[in-house]
Amino acid sequence: MECANGVRLWYGKDKNRMSRSFRLLHYYRSSYSTAPIEPRFLLPGLDPSDGRRYAYLDRRRALESPPVATVHVDDNPVTPLNFLDHGDPVHETLLTEWAKIGKAASPCLEVLLPEGHPLTDEAQRGVYLVAILSWVPGDLHLPEPDRSVVLQGLAEAKIPQERKPILDAIKLMEEDLRADRFWLNSVLTPRLDVMAARYVDGGWTLVEQGIADALLTPWSLTVKGKDRRLAKGATTELTAELRAAKSAGVGLLRQEHSDRHRRSLGERIDLQERIASRRYLIESEATDLISWRQAQLDDAIAQNLDTSERGFARSRFRAIRNARDMAAHAREVRLARLAGLTEGLRQPEFSEYKLVMLTIG
Repeated sequence: MECANGVRLWYGKDKNRMSRSFRLLHYYRSSYSTAPIEPRFLLPGLDPSDGRRYAYLDRRRALESPPVATVHVDDNPVTPLNFLDHGDPVHETLLTEWAKIGKAASPCLEVLLPEGHPLTDEAQRGVYLVAILSWVPGDLHLPEPDRSVVLQGLAEAKIPQERKPILDAIKLMEEDLRADRFWLNSVLTPRLDVMAARYVDGGWTLVEQGIADALLTPWSLTVKGKDRRLAKGATTELTAELRAAKSAGVGLLRQEHSDRHRRSLGERIDLQERIASRRYLIESEATDLISWRQAQLDDAIAQNLDTSERGFARSRFRAIRNARDMAAHAREVRLARLAGLTEGLRQPEFSEYKLVMLTIG
């Protein structure tokens, strides 16, 4: 992001304690510009007009105990000191907005690589089709549950007392889904596939992984600091020949992804046992919960709460009954989620991050 002039990054020291260092982030503005900053997107808590810096740490070893909440930056002695990681608003905004920028890039670019780049060799120049595909099994193969039954139960519940067990069940089902996705991601490691094919003599040929990675590294790895230069890219139109050949290249990359997916599954030889064990654990715990809810319902019936003349007692009965029904429904939903998992995993699904054609000049 710094190389692309998206943000400005530099180091700072606390004026009250010079041994304490941290990093600073702000919107980029050329040293030759005197106009107001016009960022590509706004960051939480950073106003382009006031010059306030975002102070942060990005290494866990830099964290102090007890944690340092503020540092002295410029004339502000109480500048918040953040940890730039998942969950931090600035971190999440940077990820989201730069992903949008990447996805909005032209599907066909002519690229001039900087000196020292591994693909500046004459033999490596040409047309490449690059695909970046992610496979996160928990997200792709364990979908969100159908909430129609739960919503119908909420609509039929008359008072908050009767709705509470249904709302509690919704939270529990969401927690169950997160737990199952976490489990599956621990059994089958999520995968990011970077693949590339080169157009040679009217056909596509898969390239080595090192070349595919180099296509997505638009700078020379041997150059550091201010001497680092980004590749220069310009939008270009597809020729009629490449437009006609593109579908064949996409097919080749998808076949490569399928092969990688099959090999990835083959490495987990105990997958069937893992799924069966997970199903047994879920069914046992869910059945125990249903038995407990049923015992509460039986006790309520024994106390004649269902036929009581007091409206509160009847509402109490309906709340207990709703809790039993939701426990049974949650078990059905969770077991159904695992029922087709084995077959679903065999399908090489993916989330497409980017498909781009590059002409390396």
